[in-house]
Amino acid sequence: MLAPRSVLVLLYALNACIESSIGQPQSSRQTCGSFREIVTKSVVESAISFFSDNSLSPQRHFVPSRKELQDISTVFEAYFGNGASTRRFWISLMQIVNTADGNLYATDRLQLRNDIRRFANDQGFDLTRRKIGVLLRRDVVDLIGADWRISHCVYENNLDAVQRTVVAELSRIRDDIGDQLFSELLSLNTGTVLNLVIDSTGSMAQEIEAVKTRTKLLIHDLSNTIDHLRSLTFVPFNDPKVGPATSTSDSQALLSAFDNVYAHGGGDLPELSMGGLLLALQRAERDSTIYVVTDAEAKDAELQDQIIAYAQSRNIRVVFLLTEQIVSWLCVGLASPRRLIACKNPALKLGGELYEYIANETGGESLSIGRNTIFQSTEIFKLSLRHAEVNLDERISGEQGRIQVFVDSSVTELYVRSALSCDQVQIRFNGTLLPSTVSITVDHLLHAKLDVGKVYGKYIAIVSSSSSCKTIVSGKSNKGFVYNVARITPGWNGSESLDILSDGNPAIHETVVVLLDMYGFQSGDIVKNVQFVDRAGSAVQTIQITEGHMRHFEVRMNVTTDVFVAVSGIDAMRFGIRRVASKPIRIAKAVIDCSSFDTAIFRPGVPGRVQIKVTNLLNRSASFSVTVQDESNYVTSVSQSRITISAKAKGRFFVQYHPPQTALPNTVSKVMLTASTDDVSTYRTCHLKVTPATLAALRSYAVVSNVYLRMAEVTITSRQEATSGTGSGSRAEFLAITPRDAMISSFTMTVDGTAYAGQVTPLKNASNYYHPGKGEIPRLWSLFDLDQVSIFQTSINLREGSYAIFELKYQQLMRRTRGRYEHRINLRPGQITDDFRLEINIKEDNTVHKVTATKFHTQQANISKSFTLEGIVIEEKRNAARVTFDPSTDVQRRISPDGLNGHLTIEYAVASESVLNTVPLNSRRFVNFVVPDYPAMKVRVVFLLDDSLSMFGKKLEIALTELKHLISTLTPYDSFAIVTYNSIHQRIRTSPDGRKNSSMVLATATNIAKVNTWLDRVVAQGSRGCILKAMEASISILESYGQEQGVTLHYSSDFIVLLTDRLSADGMRTPNDILAEITDLNKKYAIHVFSIGSSTDKDALSNLASRNHGRYIHNYGDIFSSQMLKGLFEDISSPAMYDIEIFYSSDLVTPITAVKFGAVQKGSELILVVKTLKDCSSDGKLYANVTIRGTTVAGLISDVMNIPLHILCNVKEQKSYDGNHATYLQVRELLRQSRNTIADATIIEEDILRIATENDLVVRDYTTFLLPQPDGSFQLDDYIVSTLDPQTANTSNSTKNVSTISTTLPSRTIPGGVVVTPAPRFLTVSTLDPPVTASRPRLEFFGDPHFVVDLDEQITLCFNWHGPNGQVVNLLHDPENSVTVNGEISEYDGPRPRARRTYVTRLGILTGHGTRLIITCDVIKIQYPDGRRVRLPLRKIGAWRRPNLHVTVSGVLKTRATVMVRLRMDLLFRVVAHVNSKNPYVRNHLDFAVIERSGLTESVSGMLGIFSQYKSAAKDSVSIEFRNGGKSALLWLKGNPLEVSYHNLRDYYTGRDVECWCLAHDEQMWEQNRNYLVLKNLLDTPTDDIFEKPEY
Repeated sequence: MLAPRSVLVLLYALNACIESSIGQPQSSRQTCGSFREIVTKSVVESAISFFSDNSLSPQRHFVPSRKELQDISTVFEAYFGNGASTRRFWISLMQIVNTADGNLYATDRLQLRNDIRRFANDQGFDLTRRKIGVLLRRDVVDLIGADWRISHCVYENNLDAVQRTVVAELSRIRDDIGDQLFSELLSLNTGTVLNLVIDSTGSMAQEIEAVKTRTKLLIHDLSNTIDHLRSLTFVPFNDPKVGPATSTSDSQALLSAFDNVYAHGGGDLPELSMGGLLLALQRAERDSTIYVVTDAEAKDAELQDQIIAYAQSRNIRVVFLLTEQIVSWLCVGLASPRRLIACKNPALKLGGELYEYIANETGGESLSIGRNTIFQSTEIFKLSLRHAEVNLDERISGEQGRIQVFVDSSVTELYVRSALSCDQVQIRFNGTLLPSTVSITVDHLLHAKLDVGKVYGKYIAIVSSSSSCKTIVSGKSNKGFVYNVARITPGWNGSESLDILSDGNPAIHETVVVLLDMYGFQSGDIVKNVQFVDRAGSAVQTIQITEGHMRHFEVRMNVTTDVFVAVSGIDAMRFGIRRVASKPIRIAKAVIDCSSFDTAIFRPGVPGRVQIKVTNLLNRSASFSVTVQDESNYVTSVSQSRITISAKAKGRFFVQYHPPQTALPNTVSKVMLTASTDDVSTYRTCHLKVTPATLAALRSYAVVSNVYLRMAEVTITSRQEATSGTGSGSRAEFLAITPRDAMISSFTMTVDGTAYAGQVTPLKNASNYYHPGKGEIPRLWSLFDLDQVSIFQTSINLREGSYAIFELKYQQLMRRTRGRYEHRINLRPGQITDDFRLEINIKEDNTVHKVTATKFHTQQANISKSFTLEGIVIEEKRNAARVTFDPSTDVQRRISPDGLNGHLTIEYAVASESVLNTVPLNSRRFVNFVVPDYPAMKVRVVFLLDDSLSMFGKKLEIALTELKHLISTLTPYDSFAIVTYNSIHQRIRTSPDGRKNSSMVLATATNIAKVNTWLDRVVAQGSRGCILKAMEASISILESYGQEQGVTLHYSSDFIVLLTDRLSADGMRTPNDILAEITDLNKKYAIHVFSIGSSTDKDALSNLASRNHGRYIHNYGDIFSSQMLKGLFEDISSPAMYDIEIFYSSDLVTPITAVKFGAVQKGSELILVVKTLKDCSSDGKLYANVTIRGTTVAGLISDVMNIPLHILCNVKEQKSYDGNHATYLQVRELLRQSRNTIADATIIEEDILRIATENDLVVRDYTTFLLPQPDGSFQLDDYIVSTLDPQTANTSNSTKNVSTISTTLPSRTIPGGVVVTPAPRFLTVSTLDPPVTASRPRLEFFGDPHFVVDLDEQITLCFNWHGPNGQVVNLLHDPENSVTVNGEISEYDGPRPRARRTYVTRLGILTGHGTRLIITCDVIKIQYPDGRRVRLPLRKIGAWRRPNLHVTVSGVLKTRATVMVRLRMDLLFRVVAHVNSKNPYVRNHLDFAVIERSGLTESVSGMLGIFSQYKSAAKDSVSIEFRNGGKSALLWLKGNPLEVSYHNLRDYYTGRDVECWCLAHDEQMWEQNRNYLVLKNLLDTPTDDIFEKPEY
């Protein structure tokens, strides 16, 4: 809270709080901590854990001392080395910490976590950090209650719980996004950033080569230094193309991107430099520098306001290197529409003035250099490649000036940079002139570097200039500060709160608070004052600091002009410290209010507008130029480009937007709004979030579970209707959570009465249905771990008035644990509904009793909450029970406004009359329930505890707490030992029971107390390097104890419990190597694994447990971790029988499920399904013998019992359940074998797939569902995509490696008789095909007809085909697949005499399976091999499906319809029928495109087929030589020259222009092969005697 004083310094310290945060009175005043303190401590702990888990190299492990763990700066230096700065870390941390409370419950917690994961994967780290801040604040509020809103502090008795919760949340985030993104999210790295934007037009060859050479030198020179290039962004721009942008941390990827760029195009001089710069700004890191290299003015000058706004908001400097004198002639001569935009606005800067304007506004430079000195000039790239550079002083002085520079003991190098009209800058110390070690001069920019050595104190910079001189003195130091500007918001009862300004620009005369956080300051460093200085270096305001040893300050100031924040003090060696912010606090002369973005609903494909308000803060009327730019191009226009606003008044304008239909829900686009007057620009960053369509109304939701003989079949049904009232339809969403060991048996989606059933398919085949070229990420369902459960989700857009019914069924076999069965039911309606029904019907073989329903647990909060559900009815009747729940809307609303989203568990017991119970399923099968009624055996357990430094902090605390809890659950007859390990291992040595030489101790109260005392002294220390030796010692303890006691050991009663966070060892071996060695080492004992916190080895740890008869559980470290482990440990620590084998009379019955079991715990049971070999007969009684053999506490036993087979006679068929027990048990046994074996993995997988597909079951990690959609496509979810091949799923940093080859090609003659020879330097060979998730290459024709083919990422070829009426042309022919596509030409009169137009009006498709299709503009004719025929009209939506052939009609409008033809999983065609055009010269015609081509072979031919060369090891060589200023060229294809010219073609299907190189003479493409492309009939198949593959 802020006291009402004009100037106030608030020190960051622990405050005294009077009342308890949980609402109870305190006996005395308690210390309480702020959100900042808690989050800072938790994030530092997460950083230490990350560093411990990720060594920089196998030879360099992070092993900090206890002292270094106290401060993040010392941690950075211990990990990265001397000179490592935490500045970026603190900026990232403060973005999390300074998130305002706002409406914490506006977004569901699960959605928050999904947003965090998605934004991080999209590299939107600023948004991600803000979302994390909201999530962590919500965690705190949920944990300590509403009192947080009053005191905003956490009392001492809650501090530990809150911090554990925050650490757990950060651990989840780290696991969700992976270590690479986590390190970028928290800026856990060092190094520097290089951003390059380069003109790639025809005149820039020398500049491109110079930049490329300089970049290679910098990569080499800075490697293995703290200044290494951490991130590189490269954007080429041409005309009319910009990009592609390459952002990567891989230097080789950047160089490969360079190799793809060559000088070409241009010709009209003005280029798209602003578009290239804007793209780079969207990719570049904040606080970096972008270098733009060009020789021409900007054609797209209208983007200048957005560029300045982006740059200032992210503190990015822009430096221009201009190799020609920039003279503006943009508005002279022929004016394109783009030029008219810039020329109509007199406020826009043009030519060289524009570059200088952007440089001045962003703190950069505009430098004019000669083309011949370009390489020397690129040496200035070094100026931005300095890690830990801080500003010591910055000012603009007159002709003469003296600047005092304080060099403290942390500064190792000194840099002086001067610009404008500076003649000379000298640095003196004690009157002595200091020489520079490095000097760089480019145009008017002067730079010098001086080595400080250990000479600290006051330096003097003497400036000489002819007019004004801008001087920046900086140094290399790991000490500095970061700051945020906050607006003061009045609260209730006279209190005040702070809201961080997202843009950092306060209004003029506004009183704000500047929050400063010092980084790198050590004990003894003192802050004396905080100043606000103007650009001349004069102090506008000075605030003296009395508590200078603190590291966080909140300073109130009244803003009147642009100022820099400066902090001064003394260091521990008594030398002066001064730091000046590199970014000024800019004063806003206007306020832009974009709050309407927060309330507007942006839906895919739905246009709309929002109102933007602008407040003029000036004392005069002003005319503001308004511009809007967003990253995703969702904004289409503004209502007016200039508005006049009176003094202190408000104006408004409207922003029009139209997200495309393919825009993914929850996608966020950054929108930059700018309001500019003649002398100042104000900007505001807003966020346009594409929301799903209005959710369909939930009309009913039912969960019905029928449990028969322990087998539960659960049916979840949700009916939703589109009743939004907007006419735009609604989105129906279905989500179900199933137990992890459940198997989904069916899923059906019914839309308006038409049912679409899911199809089970092997997971490895899912990639065949993944088609990223559609421009959207397909989505059907996720199946992934969440607290031992799986999530199933899907959604569909509904038209107004439509309805959808979702029905999911899954099966689960109940497990008997401690004498009771648990049936967990997850409810996920997502909304409140009038018709909610939960029904559980239980029918067992014997009396059902003790039926209870646990409290309802909601997962909306991080801290699990439970409620007693009102109205649950439980009925018990002999061997049956029924549980029902029919809540009213009020009951649902009291629990959550979003409905009942959580789970409850139904527990029940079944009376057991004997060890063996036989229950018939039908006349040929029965099930045996074996309940061994033997006492629990003694257990012998070795607890193996990881206490290395990666377990530092909460992880070790949790591990010790869990360990103590596990030991306390042992009986006094059980024995245990403890081994800890880090770089060494040690075993507890205590034998109070007199067994001095015993390797283990009994779990008596006395022993446990002594062990707990010993555990209290355990601290994290040393590196992890001896887990193998520690595991070997643990095994040896069990072996020794068995020999001491003379007992036979077994994995069920003798086991190891490993508590760790990862499996990594010494850096020389991978986790899988360690896994293999431990598995080879251990042959007898179980290894149970409890992992804690963020673990990058969860898969290896899980496999370690499964391959060693163990159980695995991962714990993120929340406060309920003990509850998570309690039940599991009880399940494994009460063995009743092991080495069990069950024998049946071989001549009468045969088991069809497993008969051998490793062990059974006390209170559990074994289930077997048996088939009779005799026909059922009621004549007399027939018995089969069964023998149960195994080892119990009494030793080896063998019980023989009888099974009355005659009870199977006259049994009613249980069709719903017949075979389910057997199928479930068979799959479960195969899954167990797959985890415990390697040799037969392939055979086991085949068996699982066979059973799953035969029974239509979704088995985790083996099969999945494909859901046919109304448009005939299939959908998959991100999770499924993530399991596919990386080239299919991962696209974020994909690049194309290209190497140059030298070859001699024969000369060729082009039309006109000119002989040309290709230049070898243009030939390239691609060593990697573009990833399939890149923008899908075009292979299509449209219109009359324009053929469009992407030859590579930069060259698109277009050509036409002119033929007589009725001519049939082969488009595609694949003889290996017997697939052929032909088109028939129709000729029409054009708009001018002799201007004839040709269109494709019929298509013939031969599928390779004997089925043939003829597609016209109004009908699809399908002919079977046996002569049967089917007609599909194109006037309505429809579908026709047969194996290997799916035809769907969708997108039916008055003027067109879309047909999708899928011949194989990997071969898809799109046909668009155009009819009823308003243009009298456009006839009905067909467009054709190959959407998915991976099913084509290399022998494909045809007019389009010859360009489908996706499988070749290298693409065909293609290059281009420019002529006439880049508007015409020679295109070399396979060594053949083609004359081309640059044009834009309009694609009316997509509504966009296609930029391509068009053949100047269409006949040159086919002059030698034209006749071979022509067929006689539409359904002819090309053969060798009538068709030859064209030479191209």
